[in-house]
Amino acid sequence: LNHACEPSASISFTLRTLSVRAARHIEAGGVVEHCYGPQRGESSRETRREALRSHYFFECECHICKMGDQDPVEVLLSAIRCPNQPCASPVGIPGCAIEADRAGPTRLKKL
Repeated sequence: LNHACEPSASISFTLRTLSVRAARHIEAGGVVEHCYGPQRGESSRETRREALRSHYFFECECHICKMGDQDPVEVLLSAIRCPNQPCASPVGIPGCAIEADRAGPTRLKKL
């Protein structure tokens, strides 16, 4: 299976059997692509590319990575990420994940 940061298929194992399922329509003769690491929307382009370099020894050149800063998902995610690095929690969650980890467990109030 080829790699893409926005895959066309997912894989799963049942004992020694590998199952490949289409995540979207794949044209006859089209390429079946699986994501070897973090997917688009889960991590930034640079984080995804670094993971692939360090684990699989290649530079990702999938169509999503080729978009670079023009990828609308990257633009949206960078606009709503917490500015505290390396938190990257979505803005709008009360408190940043780094600050929440430092504070320890918290209790939610009943409404």
